[in-house]
Amino acid sequence: MEISATHQFPQPPQAAFAMLTDPAFLEAVCSATDPLDYTVYVDGLRTGARRTMKNHPSIERFTGPTITVTDEVAWAEEAGGVREGTTLVAVEGMPVAMNGTVRLAPSGTGSSLSYAGDLRVSIPLVGPALERQAAPLLLEALDVQARVAQSWD
Repeated sequence: MEISATHQFPQPPQAAFAMLTDPAFLEAVCSATDPLDYTVYVDGLRTGARRTMKNHPSIERFTGPTITVTDEVAWAEEAGGVREGTTLVAVEGMPVAMNGTVRLAPSGTGSSLSYAGDLRVSIPLVGPALERQAAPLLLEALDVQARVAQSWD
């Protein structure tokens, strides 16, 4: 299932990239999702987070009461004011993953951050139905990141 989202940030691209690769920002985003536990890391141009959360009731029967989600972004060097990268979001212990791209570009006085990817739940027969249930949850997580960015200094 194709997933895409674009958010506008008030920060210009250079400041937005500094924010997106700041461990304190990554922690604030994780914290805003009300996890049971989380860790973040920044390693050069690679960032990531691992969150354990109370599961959404619609998928609890498949995954149990909690779910652990990892997300990573591997950024490329800036080129012409634009920075691109790859992203992987996965659910530990489940055949669920989204592979995609991320793009940070100038937009007005700020910047835009766009995600595009392919969400797959590799479970025969029920995979597509689970993808339709998981997609809004993934988009909500991206919305949380955008909300935290709006007030980030």
